[in-house]
Amino acid sequence: MNGYVDFHSGILPHPDAENIDEELDRCVEILKILHKAKIKTVVATPYFNSVDDNVPSFLAKREKALGLLSERVKGQSLPRIIPGAEVLFTTSLLDISDTTKLCVGNTNYIMLSLPYQEYSDMVLETLQKLIISKNLCPIIAHIEKYLEFYTMEQIEKISSLGVIMQLSCDAIINRSTRKSALELLTRNVVQIIGSNDITKQNTHRTALETAMDVLNKDVSSYAAIDVLSKDIREIHASDFKAGVNEAISPSPQYADAIRIMRYHLPLGKYKQIKNNAGMIISNANIKDIMC
Repeated sequence: MNGYVDFHSGILPHPDAENIDEELDRCVEILKILHKAKIKTVVATPYFNSVDDNVPSFLAKREKALGLLSERVKGQSLPRIIPGAEVLFTTSLLDISDTTKLCVGNTNYIMLSLPYQEYSDMVLETLQKLIISKNLCPIIAHIEKYLEFYTMEQIEKISSLGVIMQLSCDAIINRSTRKSALELLTRNVVQIIGSNDITKQNTHRTALETAMDVLNKDVSSYAAIDVLSKDIREIHASDFKAGVNEAISPSPQYADAIRIMRYHLPLGKYKQIKNNAGMIISNANIKDIMC
């Protein structure tokens, strides 16, 4: 892997937490794990609800959190953090004058989380108004969470507006949801992935366990390690040389999801997903991303 962007991350600390030092230590440790996985950029997406908060207050808290974390990692070679937000989708967003300040970095891409309810034309109409009247490029966060409420055809209808969809790494990694996640990817509904709520993994897995999870197979013999293809050589060769029972370093969800996509998706689709996040943070034209 080389220079990935983790697009949807809960990396920022809670700035007013009583245990702020512990919060910062947790965030720094996660950044170190991401750096080891060659993730160069993290888009921080704290949650914003226009019903309970206002934009100036939200921005002040986000800036404080980013400042605390930046000071703690000063001088260290770690992924850069781009400020963003996960904005609760409501029709009241049309009445907010400074929605552009909730966008990812200096772009016009805004990440939205939909309500957990059945599909309605109101969603489609409001998204159209955000695109036309606000000149925003909506990104729907963790689209897999809405499969319970929306049909695939309804999701594709939203996508056809030029709305970008983000898929959670956990949906790709979890075997119970992997099939539907890969379907979203292969049907060109999803353009980017993100780790969502990051947690530091304290448990270690063996090289064999990691490899078999990528292949989505179970094995009864260590001899089966011989069937591993070059697609999973991202699992360091030294870990295999140490023996399949040896534990490897904790791996962020993003790295695991990338390995799985490399194994299961056509090479062209894999490369497209890899490049899309970088194009978004550079404010590329939506047509170049949706192609």
